[in-house]
Amino acid sequence: MIDAVAEADPRQGEARAVEGSGQEAPLSDAAHFDLLVRLAGALAAQQRQTRTDAASLAALAGPALPEEAAGALLADPAFAPHLSTLSVTRTISDVDCRRLVSRLVDRADSRLSLLVVTSDDATIETAAKMLAAAVLQRRFLSAVTRAQREALAEAFPPEMRSLGSNEAPVLYAALGKLDHGEAGAPPGDVAALGMSVLEAFVEDREPTLLPQFTARLSRLRPSRPDGFGPVQSMLVRKLLARKVPAWRPLIS
Repeated sequence: MIDAVAEADPRQGEARAVEGSGQEAPLSDAAHFDLLVRLAGALAAQQRQTRTDAASLAALAGPALPEEAAGALLADPAFAPHLSTLSVTRTISDVDCRRLVSRLVDRADSRLSLLVVTSDDATIETAAKMLAAAVLQRRFLSAVTRAQREALAEAFPPEMRSLGSNEAPVLYAALGKLDHGEAGAPPGDVAALGMSVLEAFVEDREPTLLPQFTARLSRLRPSRPDGFGPVQSMLVRKLLARKVPAWRPLIS
């Protein structure tokens, strides 16, 4: 399956070489509506979460509003909410929403990026842990001591341990290349690991949505996994299409 691409993008070209040829099935009207609602929700969430400071407001207004005066206005409850909305609206207007909507219609990767940005925390955490299990496949296969098995059992429920030890080495082997730790090492913070994979996916496949996603990661601060590329992006989508039923109609 191939993403229909309107703009030239070398990363999309690499993905096409990986995935072969063909066309995605057209989306239904209900799916179109769902995408637009999700996008509107993501932009509204950005507006609620963004806090405008005096320096950014002064830069937006220009010479007519010195930073000191901008700070005074932001400190006034009568002005602060409206000025924050102005700042965020300027940021949102810089995103070409028409082209973004076109990509959401045409590209499964863009749709998955939007799902990652807009789904509830429990769904995102589950998806992140599934990806972490696939990345740590080598550690599942090399867990021979009781301590190693107990560490994995504490980090993952049984179905995700099966994913890491049985499915991932066969179906998602390239995701294992993102694990640069020792084979017998403890799994560490699997939520942060999985979130870093999701963040890398969004950054590569639909970077216009990256600010909305990174706002969700403030408590984790994950670093981008070394070696993430088009093959890993393809496998992330394939894994989540199989493992997250609610997402399957939009990304499979």
